[in-house]
Amino acid sequence: MAELQAAGPSSSAGSSSRGIPGAPGAAPGAGADEAAQKQAAEDEGRRTMMSQILSPEARERRQSSPSKYPLLLDSICSRRGCERHELSRIALVKPDRARAIEQLLARMAQSGQLRGRVSEDQLIDVLDQVEAMEKGQSGATGSKSASKITPGSLTFLGHCAVYTKGGGPRRIRAILMDQFGTLTDQHGSMTRLLTAEASATAVGCGAGAAAGLEGIDWSAFAEQWRAGYLRRTREIAAGASGPGDIDELHLELLDELLKADEYKVIAEAWSAREKRKEICQYWHRLDAWPDTKPALDAIRKLDPPVLLATLSNGTLRLLIDVARHNDLPIDAHFSGNLLQSYKPNPVMYCRASELLGFDTAAREAGHVAMFASHVDDLIAAKQQGLYTIYIRRPTEDTGRRDGVKTFAEGGQVDVIVDDMNELVELLR
Repeated sequence: MAELQAAGPSSSAGSSSRGIPGAPGAAPGAGADEAAQKQAAEDEGRRTMMSQILSPEARERRQSSPSKYPLLLDSICSRRGCERHELSRIALVKPDRARAIEQLLARMAQSGQLRGRVSEDQLIDVLDQVEAMEKGQSGATGSKSASKITPGSLTFLGHCAVYTKGGGPRRIRAILMDQFGTLTDQHGSMTRLLTAEASATAVGCGAGAAAGLEGIDWSAFAEQWRAGYLRRTREIAAGASGPGDIDELHLELLDELLKADEYKVIAEAWSAREKRKEICQYWHRLDAWPDTKPALDAIRKLDPPVLLATLSNGTLRLLIDVARHNDLPIDAHFSGNLLQSYKPNPVMYCRASELLGFDTAAREAGHVAMFASHVDDLIAAKQQGLYTIYIRRPTEDTGRRDGVKTFAEGGQVDVIVDDMNELVELLR
């Protein structure tokens, strides 16, 4: 491997300091030269690939401080206090481990999943993860498993950042969080609020109207209202005309929805303009998922600190109202009306990051993450250099949720969590 040296008994004095010693030897005879040439060609291909992957700064440091002799960075070396600063910080590893990591990086580069340079620190992270996995695979007798990266462990490396522009979760210094459906149970909240409103309205109506209101499938109604929101915000984000205030957009969508014959009874009961505006204010009263507040409280206690900010198409007032309604410890709110657009417009991700003090270089270094339960949101965020964390929520990404995968699995996001407690552990 061009930048991951393999150290061990198989290394020879005649081997290049940039190659991977210890490759299986060729059989004696006429085939030996052919096998050696084939191995040399493969090594050269790997060196070329890794020279493209490794950051220029890492290559420069490596070339400016060459190793005079192989160094085994094992526990013995650590106890003896080896002068590691004289060498590149890229760990020297066993041949099979080096090749496995190299092959992972090469596959990801060739498939387009590797969207930038890999720093030495990121390679160190991979090696740390591999060692931790091997320790975890030790048997009951304490014997260590073979030094080998399995397909399963390669998938686990999806939690590292070697295949993305930025660093891993431990490099995150700010999280931009989606609001609707991610921090809050928007579907359950709206269904409950609309059902309660219908019951209250039915009290003052005739028997027929009351029965009609109580017979409405409010879950389906809330889903259709939400679908209209998703459709229109994407259109406006792409340049179509439309309200820049989500309250106005929700009112427009409610009016449109109530034109349907199946909702005629609702349209008549809520015919007054002020009544419909009042209904739209329910979006300001969404309840948080049970794991949201405890997780945010825990993240606020991390050292070094991680900034918490919402990035949502909602208005600034809506985001503040929801945060206060649920007592959420959020440092900043970036709204559609504040940034003058809607997600997935690139300006939403870039401007929010910049206002928190993170420029393009900081985003690509992995210091800013986007946290959402909608894969399209994260795909757009990744295009702007953000680290992407997907959370599976039961009401979001219906029909797509189980198909979302990490980059290491050939998917669309950096990391997937099933609840916000996992997010906290990821950041620790």
